[in-house]
Amino acid sequence: MISDKAKKSIDSMTLEDMAYEVNRGHASRFQRDNFAYLKTCYESRLREEELKNSISKNQSSNEAKNKPKTVHNPRLYRIMEGVIAGVLILCVAWSIKHYFSIEL
Repeated sequence: MISDKAKKSIDSMTLEDMAYEVNRGHASRFQRDNFAYLKTCYESRLREEELKNSISKNQSSNEAKNKPKTVHNPRLYRIMEGVIAGVLILCVAWSIKHYFSIEL
C-alpha cells in the first residue's frame, strides 16, 4: 500500500523527473507499489500531454484551413510596382520644380 507522503511526492514531480525515475527501473528511489504508482502517473501525464498537443495541432490546422486564400499574380505585382515607381518619380519631379521654382 502506498502512503500519502509517497503519493504527494510523486504527484508533485515534473514529467521529466518522472521519466528519469521510470527509466532508472530497479535503481529508482521508488520501489514496489510506489514504483507502480509512479509509472501509472507518468503514463497518465504523457497521455494528457499528447492530447494537448493533438488538440493544438488540430486548432492550428483548422485556422490554416479557415484563412482566406490569396491569389498571387506576378503580372499584377509588376503593374503595381510600375504605378508606384511612376508616382514616386512624379513626386520627386514636383519637389525639384517647387524647390528651384522651375517652370516646365
